[in-house]
Amino acid sequence: MSALDRQLLTALALGLGSSTAAAALDVSGLLPGARFWLAGLASLVIVALSAPSPWAATGRWAALAVIGSVAALELIQAGTPIRYQHALDWPRLLEHPAALGVIAVQAALVVGGWMTGGRLRRLGGGVGTAFGWGRLAMLGIATVLLSATVNRDVAAYAREVITGSVLALLQAATIGLAALSAPARASFTERADDRGPALGRFEWTAAAAVVVACLALNEWVYQNHPHVPDEVQYLFQARYLAQGRVAIDVPPVHRAFETYLTTASPQGWYSVVPPGWPAVLAVGAFFGAERWVNPLLSGVNVLLVALLLQAWYGRRVRRAGVLLMAASPWALFLGMSFMPQTATLTIALLAAVGVERARRTDRAVWAMLAGMALGLLAIVRQLDALIAALALGLTAIGIGGKRLRPAATAGLVLGSMAVAAFLLPYNAHFTGRGSRFPIMEYNDRYYAPGSNDYGFGANRGMGWGLDPRPGHDVIDGLINTNLNLTATQVELFGWGAGSLVFLLVHLLRGRFERADRALTGLTVIVWAAYFANYFSGGPDFGARYWYLALPALIALTARGIHTFDTITGLAQRKGTVMAVIASLIAIVVFVPWRATDKYHGFRGMRPDVRALAAAHGFGRAIVVVNGKNAPDYASAATYNPLDWTAPVPLYAWNRDAATITDLRAAFPDRPLWILDGPSRTGAGYQVLAGPIAPGAPLPFVPRPADPDGDPSKVAQ
Repeated sequence: MSALDRQLLTALALGLGSSTAAAALDVSGLLPGARFWLAGLASLVIVALSAPSPWAATGRWAALAVIGSVAALELIQAGTPIRYQHALDWPRLLEHPAALGVIAVQAALVVGGWMTGGRLRRLGGGVGTAFGWGRLAMLGIATVLLSATVNRDVAAYAREVITGSVLALLQAATIGLAALSAPARASFTERADDRGPALGRFEWTAAAAVVVACLALNEWVYQNHPHVPDEVQYLFQARYLAQGRVAIDVPPVHRAFETYLTTASPQGWYSVVPPGWPAVLAVGAFFGAERWVNPLLSGVNVLLVALLLQAWYGRRVRRAGVLLMAASPWALFLGMSFMPQTATLTIALLAAVGVERARRTDRAVWAMLAGMALGLLAIVRQLDALIAALALGLTAIGIGGKRLRPAATAGLVLGSMAVAAFLLPYNAHFTGRGSRFPIMEYNDRYYAPGSNDYGFGANRGMGWGLDPRPGHDVIDGLINTNLNLTATQVELFGWGAGSLVFLLVHLLRGRFERADRALTGLTVIVWAAYFANYFSGGPDFGARYWYLALPALIALTARGIHTFDTITGLAQRKGTVMAVIASLIAIVVFVPWRATDKYHGFRGMRPDVRALAAAHGFGRAIVVVNGKNAPDYASAATYNPLDWTAPVPLYAWNRDAATITDLRAAFPDRPLWILDGPSRTGAGYQVLAGPIAPGAPLPFVPRPADPDGDPSKVAQ
């Protein structure tokens, strides 16, 4: 490992460590606002370390970029509710004079910096000539359009576009000055050859850092607790699958135990989500370590991306891609969660590695293994499996590389069919038809026939607030495209200047290799597939429905950094310096801000009942939760046992006036506790009464659930 490799890994590890520590201090209450205090400290450290060295000017500009990033985030409204982030509207900006003051000072210093020594004139002339003024205008237009998520209030949207564009331009200009000020000997060059293993100490160390960071975020920010209603069902299903079961006994008074995506049938009480991801999660559930699954898979994804980038491009892009992958907030936050996208990417990458190995070795066994991975992907997420199958199928017939031998192609197809076939008896067990998924039957029953079907139509959609318009048509597809593009612009790398800037540079001006064309095609396939899907995926964890495009976005960004250096003629690869600085700032500032502002307590989901059960000794009581099905009851339901006779608390929802009476009759020997949920208290869970002995009169008449309809209606 070279000295530069060690320096980059050290910076990555320190950045990830400081960001998770800042988040932990903030959410624990030990140091409120720690995410911003630590960012300020980082600026001082940068200046102090670089002051006596040739990096002094770079250090000062980088420190200014850190402080400016903090100020810019103060002007962003995100938070724990289910919504996309937006810049504050202009009248509300005045409520933050300190942040505006910092940005004004930053702007003055940056303008002065660019005017000094004719930097702006030289760079403008060079970039305009090399890049082309037409392409430069297209880059500017794309950046402006990606600076804000669409808004029903057109005037407010226009104002937000201006705010977002100014903040992005200012951050880009600040980081650009930091890179230009780097000493000439900071060449960032590396060995020209590709000798050595694709997975060396550099890749393994980066993967380990990601695993540790995701585990830390899960513990301190996510609190080892589901925050999306879907996650409650993934964990529930994983736990009974870990016991070798496909359903559990229907609970007495089952309407009091119902949550989103659970249902009762003659086959039992079960989750209707496809079993693939819960089956993967069940490996962790078997050992009581569900929290470990996604962090470990996140580390595996770093290694798999490294293998593919080495095969496609060689060492330089591989190393850049590994750093970008390890520093991606999008990947880190999905890695701390219980959502399926991290595993989806792992399985798709395994399939891609298998096809690549089959190409290079002419051994059909690798294609067979790749096909088996595709089959597993079909059990996890069917549309993602279709996307991966189409992309790898085109690869198998020679699009973008060497054609597979007929035996290997056959192995790819047969392997996928053999594994995916496990879905047929599973579906038939619950619905009577192998082609009929339980989740489709559930949606048709609780919403409307065809509401969750793929494609366009007036009956598409669940009536959720995040669905822009009734039904699904081309306009909806364009709106969803904007939602996912702007989310990717923010979440992919967390760069204040926009995460897609180098990718756009490469698309507009780069020299495309065969792998570039293939990966661009993959992103188009992902976009087109979800264009026909009525729902964008919502604001949970970035553009999560587009997550299969992550390796392509990373590779094309790494290529774009090189393209930027080439076309501008800047020596010592200043584009690389800019990307490294931007990523380190994102780790130190954006990651702890997003973790504490949004994901701690996201959607109002809280694990408080764990502490209440221990503090009050609930024992084998019936614990009735007042409030909404989600988040109030869903947060508690995740701690229910699989055996309704177990000597532990049973958490139930006070759904209607008869609920408590029926529960006491069904469990006559259990004491009763009554809690108010967070939506009622405005804070955490609160004990209203208990323990109430079996048969004893209630001290008051409990108010039943808030009128939020069936549990199936609470997902959004």
